[in-house]
This record gives sequence, structure tokens and C-alpha cells, in this order.
Amino acid sequence: MKVTYLSEGSEMQLSRRFEGKVAMVTGGGSGIGRATAIRLAQEGAAIGIGGRNLKKIKKVCQEIESQGGQAIDIQCDVTSESDCRRMVEEIINRFGRLDVLVCSAGIHGGGQTVVDTSVAVPLCISLQSEECMDRPTARHFSQRKVGSSI
Repeated sequence: MKVTYLSEGSEMQLSRRFEGKVAMVTGGGSGIGRATAIRLAQEGAAIGIGGRNLKKIKKVCQEIESQGGQAIDIQCDVTSESDCRRMVEEIINRFGRLDVLVCSAGIHGGGQTVVDTSVAVPLCISLQSEECMDRPTARHFSQRKVGSSI
């Protein structure tokens, strides 16, 4: 995948610093998760994209593949430990390894003003998703003595 960015009138090439790596991105169907998945693919990583909305994550995978990258879509509810375990297993089965975990799944208030009680639900979802994903990835990372979680 070759991508060129323009910066102050000069061309800048991507570093490809994730070449040969495999990254898993939760919440990859939209927002920051989508942007992160696409950028990691542009930097050379194979990507496992997880999310609840299969249509959205399939679209991101197609976008990555149309630019020459590798991606797999996995419908996953990050509050379910069995879904998280399955996602990790599917990525490892497809790509043979897992090097990077990006926990980007979460919910928000839809642009509305939030009161104190409504902050608890998005925060709990975000924290619970990170804990669910950390368990299966930590086992894989420790066996291989590599890996990072974002």
C-alpha cells in the first residue's frame, strides 16, 4: 500500500514501521478506531477490525484491501469475554500472530450535554472492553514475549 501525504508543499512517504506486524483494533468501524485501523494498514500492519456493526467494519476492511492492505472483519461485542477471546483467536488463525492491541471501542452521548449519571455508562463500557481484550491478548503477548496495548 503506497500512500503519499503532502506537507507544506513537499511529499512525505509513510515509514512502514508496522510492516510485518498484526494489529487488532476494537471499535474499528467508525471514528478514531476506523482512522487508526486505516493508518496502521498504511504503515504496513495486517489488521483485525472488531465492532458490533458488521456492515461498518466490513466497509473499513474493504477500504484497506482496496489500497493493498490486509484486513479481517470480526463482529464482536467487547463487553463479552467470549467474543473478545474469539476475536483474538480469529486474528491469530488468519495472520499467525498478534503484535498490537488498540482498544477504541466505546459509546458516547451522541453530542448531547451529559449529566453526571450518564457519564458512568460510557466509562464502564470503555473500561470493561479494555479489560476483556487485555486478558486473551496478554496470554498471547507473554507467550511470544512481544506485543503492545494502546
